[in-house]
Amino acid sequence: MTENQSRLAEAAALLAQFRDKRDAEPYLLERSADALSAVDLDGESEATRAPTERLVLQAWLQLLHQIDDAKAIGFDPTRVPPRHVSPPQEDGRVLLPGVAPEQIRDPSLRETYRQALETHRRDQIDFNRQINLKKTDDYVTPFVEDFLRGYARGRPEQQVKEEIGNRVSFARTLALLKAISPSP
Repeated sequence: MTENQSRLAEAAALLAQFRDKRDAEPYLLERSADALSAVDLDGESEATRAPTERLVLQAWLQLLHQIDDAKAIGFDPTRVPPRHVSPPQEDGRVLLPGVAPEQIRDPSLRETYRQALETHRRDQIDFNRQINLKKTDDYVTPFVEDFLRGYARGRPEQQVKEEIGNRVSFARTLALLKAISPSP
């Protein structure tokens, strides 16, 4: 296995690890991008360069697809979950946020509070994951655009469009094509 094949395999393994674990951390996608950006096409022979370029393009597009697929539709980064969950009042007693559920005597109120804490915990995790996905997208996209600029050089625009094809969303395809098209 060549070094480039090894890097492509590493990128694919990291993508699979992210895809197969529902709550996987986006840093796996960044590591995949790092492996892809380390592929040295200049080190490829004349016979292997074009096929390797296509494999790298497919891997970059798959990476973008994974990012887009993991993003929550309608996520609003300005809607930060509250820092704390207020415990219920019990017999006129006001408890401070962060109190352990065991300190609530009423079993029904205790269970409601436990559920609220669990929902809050999941909301925090989901919010942080979406923020990290956005940062990952911001990190990865310039690498893909840079690769595509080099890839598109000397190729007909229609061929590049076809190779991007349906591998990423329509909106992503338009953004990529805009990024690599020569400025007027």
